[in-house]
Amino acid sequence: MGYLKFDNFTLADLGQSLQKEIIIPNKLGAYYSTTSVGCNTRKYHGAFVVPSDIEGKEKLLLISSIDETLIQNTAEYNFGTHEYSAGHFSPNGQNYIRLFDYNSNSVTLTYRAGGTLVEKCVALCENENRLIVRYKILKGNTSIKIEPLLAFRDTSELCVENDSVHKEYKAISNGIALSLYEKYPMLNMQLSKKCDFVATGYWKKNIEYFNERDRGYHDREDLYVAGHFIVEAKEGDVIYFTAGLNESKAKDIESSFNSLIKKESADTMETVLLQTARNMFVEKDGKSYMMAGYPWYKCIARNMAIAIPGLISAGSTQKEIDSYLDTIGYEIEKMMSESAEKGYDPNITGIEQPDVVLWYAKAIQDYAITFGKSAAKKKYADKLIRVVDFIKSGKHVNIELTYNGLLYIHGWERPMTWMNSIGVDGKPITPRSGWAVEINALWYDTLRFTAELTENNAYDQLADNVGDNFVAIFWNGSYLFDFVDGDHFERSVRPNMLWAVALKYSPLNGDQQKAVVDMATKELLTPKGIRSLSPYSNNFHWNGAGGQQGRDYAAFQGAVYPWLMGAYIESYLRVYKQSGYSFAEKSMHGLEDEMFNNTIGTYSEMYDGMAPYKSSEGMSYGINVCEVIRAKHLLSKLEAE
Repeated sequence: MGYLKFDNFTLADLGQSLQKEIIIPNKLGAYYSTTSVGCNTRKYHGAFVVPSDIEGKEKLLLISSIDETLIQNTAEYNFGTHEYSAGHFSPNGQNYIRLFDYNSNSVTLTYRAGGTLVEKCVALCENENRLIVRYKILKGNTSIKIEPLLAFRDTSELCVENDSVHKEYKAISNGIALSLYEKYPMLNMQLSKKCDFVATGYWKKNIEYFNERDRGYHDREDLYVAGHFIVEAKEGDVIYFTAGLNESKAKDIESSFNSLIKKESADTMETVLLQTARNMFVEKDGKSYMMAGYPWYKCIARNMAIAIPGLISAGSTQKEIDSYLDTIGYEIEKMMSESAEKGYDPNITGIEQPDVVLWYAKAIQDYAITFGKSAAKKKYADKLIRVVDFIKSGKHVNIELTYNGLLYIHGWERPMTWMNSIGVDGKPITPRSGWAVEINALWYDTLRFTAELTENNAYDQLADNVGDNFVAIFWNGSYLFDFVDGDHFERSVRPNMLWAVALKYSPLNGDQQKAVVDMATKELLTPKGIRSLSPYSNNFHWNGAGGQQGRDYAAFQGAVYPWLMGAYIESYLRVYKQSGYSFAEKSMHGLEDEMFNNTIGTYSEMYDGMAPYKSSEGMSYGINVCEVIRAKHLLSKLEAE
């Protein structure tokens, strides 16, 4: 069994079980996603979702869900669960579930019905867009009816009954192949043993998704049922159902599934998070890209750079980290060589944002700490020098080096930092302009590290000037201004100041560091992470009520982010050292509890700024996972000392 499991009492209570979501991606960008009882509550939920080659469509949701029915004499037990109107569910398959077990790349549900015990295990092939479902008959003899509910749509759309659907299918080995619409790929659905396919060709209408309803979107769709498979099974039998873009052989299905299961070892919080982080990566054209989150985000340069230190602390190999740094570094080199007009890699966005080069430098620093200074110097010293010289030259389109050695950004009209939500007027909801605190903390750290790695004192001299002016500009006697632009001194208590303490090289003295940490502890710390704004601020907006606009407004005006715990824990331990271990460790308990709530085994994009800290936006967010990993690693390291 895995670390994350639930019994029938939890699962039968739809008030609890429908809040527990699952998402399992593969290395190609496909995913399987639903709730703990298999009832979809979002339009993004799907049993088989694959990347799209169709223009204008990002991901194709081919199979919405799979309903299984046990047939014993005249009795039928349907394991499916769907909402058809607010609060009305049919069938009620959750009542047959005895155990839910999440284990790394798979999820297992054990059902009991009519004297039969069946174990259903779902997994995705890593390097092939293929879903595999294994059914083990643990007790009893039965017939199993397997009924796929088909959507064939983009994940952002909803399906309605129509006359354009292609009802034709062709027989293949132990299954069928079909495509419901022009340009869509062929879907091959097969079983590992001989079966019957019964064509029905009907629509399941008016299935509702309450998460869409709560988000202010259309929430109802019709799903097409081409037919169902019937297979006879006796006690001890193992049967596989597979769905893929190509036909498969029975022996290949079993071996592919077994190879996936052998890799699983998700028996602790740390191992679950590590696997979740690794599942964020997609391999394409020989490069590694980290998806910012699932289900809808692509690779964002800033997020990938921020995530790398967490992946290093989790035990990723040097080769893996090199591949991640190379993906970002290649685009940075392109920007610095002024060849950006040739176009950036379409698979990664935001390389031109001002802080990306600095987070990239921070990742190299963590690389040096773990894999050795000599290895870092050999591969990355020249790249660091070019980054620093590029900034100094004034050629970065979004960075201005000012008279005091600090970095200036123009952020009133468009977002320039990670706080990047945009209002209905197209302007930043949380504008940050001028000298931003974390950008200049990163700049100071980059200069010090470059001096250390290259053994060139010239960079230390630059850092001396930056450090002095950093304190003069940002220190307000109690904590750090969030940004300063002309006569505007942003006094809002925000988490960005934590990086001035967390980074290896800090321009602050010990008393200043303590004051920053204490302020963050008092006004920003929550059980789910760090608030983006103090609740004592007049602009505090703690939840995302009011549809998309409300969520956009709350995103950086009070919403909570788990990823900021990396900076917080590192800052807290730097100030309080061993005496701070107990408090710091306890501050992570809420995040361990969260592994069992909302999206299982991962963290949602953000949480409300006040209790009960409801999750919102993306189901699984990469930097949240990676920085929590790093925070746990920092605690483990201190405990071992």
